[in-house]
Amino acid sequence: MITAYYSDKEVKQLNRLKKIIAVIMLFVLILSLSTEVLYALPSKGTENSTTAVQNIVYNNEYQKYKLKNYAKATQKFEFNVENCVSDGALIKDGKSCKVTKGNAVEFSVNVPENAAYNIALSFAVLDDITENYKFSLKIDGKVPFADCEELLLRALWEDDGFIRTLNNGDQVSPLQKHKEGFCLQKITDEEGIELYPYEFMLSKGDHVITIESLGKDFLIDKVCLLPPEVINPYSEVSKTYGNYQKYDGKQIVIEAEKPLHKNAYSLSSKSDQGTADISPSNASNAVINHIGGTTWTAAGTEIAWEVEVPKDGLYKLGIAFKQSGVTDGEVYRWLKIDGKTPFAEAENINFSYSTKWQFKEFAKNKDNDYLIYLTKGKHQLSLTATLSDVAQVFKRLQEIVSPLGDLYLDIVMITGEAPDTNRDYELHKQIPDFETILNDANVKIDALIADIGTNLKVNGELNGALKNMSRIIKEMLDNPFDAHLQVQSFYSAQQTLSAWLYDIKNMSLSVDQIILAAPEKEFDTPKADFFEQIKFFLMRYMASYVNNSSSTSSSKDESLPTVKIWVNWGRDQVKVLNSLIQDSFTPKNDVNVIVEQVNATLVQGVISGNSPDLYLHMARTEPVNLAMRGVLYDLKNFEDYNTVLKENFYPGSETPYVYKNGTYALPDTQNFFVMFYRKDIMEKMNLQVPKTWDEFLTVTGILQRNKMNTYLPYTKLGAAFTVNIGAGGLTIFPTMLMQRGGSVYNKGLNATALASSQSIDAFKFWTEFYTEYSLEQDANFYQKFRIGTMPLGITSYTQYLTIKLGAPEIQGKWGIAPIPGIKKEDGSIDNSCSGSGTGVSIMESSKNKDAAWKFVKWWVSVDTQYRYSAEVEAIIGETGRTSSANPEAVSRLAWEDDALNVILSQWKNVKEIPEVPGSYYVSRSIDQAFWATKNGKKSAKEAIIDWSQTSDKEIERKIKEYADENYGG
Repeated sequence: MITAYYSDKEVKQLNRLKKIIAVIMLFVLILSLSTEVLYALPSKGTENSTTAVQNIVYNNEYQKYKLKNYAKATQKFEFNVENCVSDGALIKDGKSCKVTKGNAVEFSVNVPENAAYNIALSFAVLDDITENYKFSLKIDGKVPFADCEELLLRALWEDDGFIRTLNNGDQVSPLQKHKEGFCLQKITDEEGIELYPYEFMLSKGDHVITIESLGKDFLIDKVCLLPPEVINPYSEVSKTYGNYQKYDGKQIVIEAEKPLHKNAYSLSSKSDQGTADISPSNASNAVINHIGGTTWTAAGTEIAWEVEVPKDGLYKLGIAFKQSGVTDGEVYRWLKIDGKTPFAEAENINFSYSTKWQFKEFAKNKDNDYLIYLTKGKHQLSLTATLSDVAQVFKRLQEIVSPLGDLYLDIVMITGEAPDTNRDYELHKQIPDFETILNDANVKIDALIADIGTNLKVNGELNGALKNMSRIIKEMLDNPFDAHLQVQSFYSAQQTLSAWLYDIKNMSLSVDQIILAAPEKEFDTPKADFFEQIKFFLMRYMASYVNNSSSTSSSKDESLPTVKIWVNWGRDQVKVLNSLIQDSFTPKNDVNVIVEQVNATLVQGVISGNSPDLYLHMARTEPVNLAMRGVLYDLKNFEDYNTVLKENFYPGSETPYVYKNGTYALPDTQNFFVMFYRKDIMEKMNLQVPKTWDEFLTVTGILQRNKMNTYLPYTKLGAAFTVNIGAGGLTIFPTMLMQRGGSVYNKGLNATALASSQSIDAFKFWTEFYTEYSLEQDANFYQKFRIGTMPLGITSYTQYLTIKLGAPEIQGKWGIAPIPGIKKEDGSIDNSCSGSGTGVSIMESSKNKDAAWKFVKWWVSVDTQYRYSAEVEAIIGETGRTSSANPEAVSRLAWEDDALNVILSQWKNVKEIPEVPGSYYVSRSIDQAFWATKNGKKSAKEAIIDWSQTSDKEIERKIKEYADENYGG
């Protein structure tokens, strides 16, 4: 221990210095607290801090449009077909107008005084499958505000029949169908950011309302101008109850899994087998017992139920629910009775987080229920997903994230994604408004941080992400000459906030029961007591030894021929397949089907003597691999083979499954490439979407000069799974080869054609993207496309849904197009594309081949492929959409029209690559030649020729081993 000694004079000086330091620290503390208080306190002349921030945030076109500040209308006006003034309008039965793309429908309306109206359309659907109808709206020839350029009408869906029960006791939700007739829908914000229906400011006099479809056709029988709903708080509404009697009878239970209708196909009923705290509960089987979950997340999606009450009176309301999607946060629902909001507190009923089922009394507090007055008879009760406070947070966060994302791109165009730490980039001088953008973002971030947790209720973890972004921005502002040192941290923080734009809009909620009860009585909830829980657990444990959930039979009639199917799918997909078989295959074909959920390969089944009759979603390379060993049956033996092929697929789709003169599988999924591009960045840089590879190369060079890049597909070979994808789905090289008129194999299919001049030219061109232009083969294209550092790339068309759902901050800023091609002598462009996918095969050992063929025909048909994908999507969301090989089935799914047109256009130009004995080695050889070239060990020509010879030897060996001398001849 060291001890220091000071004189008295030195001690006095030290004490005086301590006092000075203390005063300075106190002053700094007061100043910092004052700043925080200023952010937290209301601004002068405003009611609260939220209003003050709104002056900064709510500057979009709709808010400016509303500055006309017309008084809310008090009268309702309806205008039917007689008011339609369009010359070209198609009038149906004299009662409705057909709204089509490119042929607008106009209604003449008269307004008695200046007023703000909601506009509602009474519309009906024209087909059985379309979910959403997009349209534009003009008033007097002009779009009132930008959002009116694209609006949305949601089709209503209802159960088509009852809950279906499989032969093993498991239940499946009912089929869905459009609700018939016209329904009235107010025009609202598709994204749910504007909580209330749009208000349209109409001056006194005549106006023309123009409606034009942006996609599918639909019918309108009237346009309504409605007074915006006036919603009073419960304290005022309850005063009007007067002498209303409180209901005193038995509680009325609505089983939520039996709705009247919903406005999204995906809002299907579901099963939770893991608890006794739900009604009904079943320890042995999966029974349908709730609705919603991960598919009930989007603002504006609504479920309605019908309830009949025995007498007039005041009722209290409770909801049995589960909210496990927003950790430590809340989701919100808007309650309406007969289409009207009973009082303001019903606009945003909050549901807190838990991994268990809960019960919520709709109440102000424990002792004060909100009472709802209902008259005797039937009523419609609905719950709509709403963003509530999150809407304001989303708006404010979007106004932070978007400019910072643009700024990051500006920075990267100077520094690249990994700046040189030894350089002085002087970003604050090179980028106009660099400091202004950062300062503005920081002010908004600090204001949002102050409001979250006080005025705004949202997941508290967002605060941490905002504070981290604020810290980085302040570092960049305080040290402008070293701002480039923060680029990677800036990117990470901005991406985290971008992810929050998706996360905070997640309003997932499951509902088990809705209960109307007597105010003076306790709710009888589905919550199980301790002994019921123990009983349920024991029964479930015993059922696990008895039930074979991995195998399901479609019929108990032992006289029917039986086919056994193997699938390596998830439980939800298997349940959907079983329900389709039981509903529409077995009854019509008199064939019993046993579906077995396995994780064994078909080879293991053959070796064990326990192979199935059919195998679905067989990997691309497997049918030929098994056919040459005599394991699979030639489907050409069936008389109607060609008819089935022609009716369900584009020409050539069966090519990978052809061996010698036989076909050993039909495609059940098919995938291919399209080109993704960022509209905003291409326009900013005055670049056109490339149509040829030369143009693609030119754009790549320009982007790279601006520190950005393009992307070409590359799948790293590892396990057998990647090899089994087939050469066409791994890289763009086979596509480039076919566009040059070449092919992977020779005409005899007994050797490769990789040493041909076309192949050498294509291989050299492809590898130069990586050797000369430094493209990344392992890039995370989704992430880089989202932020903008890869604004152009080619990848599987199924990535469309990933970007659409996962990157809301770039909505409207991107699109897809056919892949580039090679210009031919006649001026046309060959943009042929290789494909990938899976097939369905029949085993040679099957004893019921005719019955198996009936199943194959049913399985690949339009209706079955559409229903399978749609029902899986209804259970697990849009990400569950399958890449069916049936183009018409894919066309029926809920794609954006522009995207679907591109997908179908590119699909018609897919040229499938044959599979041959030993073809697995071709994929490996192309990959090895690629790395030999990229690493500089060999020239492109030398590498592809050497490895083609290696492939040829393996193909020759396999042909000698399994094929006769006439193979390929």
